[in-house]
Amino acid sequence: MISEGADILDIGGQSTRPGSEQVSEDTELSRIIESIEAIHQNFRKLLFPVDTYYSTVAKMQYMPGASIVKRY
Repeated sequence: MISEGADILDIGGQSTRPGSEQVSEDTELSRIIESIEAIHQNFRKLLFPVDTYYSTVAKMQYMPGASIVKRY
């Protein structure tokens, strides 16, 4: 997507679709933290929002470089 011109990648560690089961903070973090760090290291100008229900996850996402955090 980046090579085709994407400026924003939306990162999420769980589904928010109706009827989906919510996962724990730890599970969500384990699903997204490495991806966020890798994207930030390799594509510094790319914006990427992180969607989360958890304030702890939202706060941690600023450390590796998330540009936008949406907390539900």
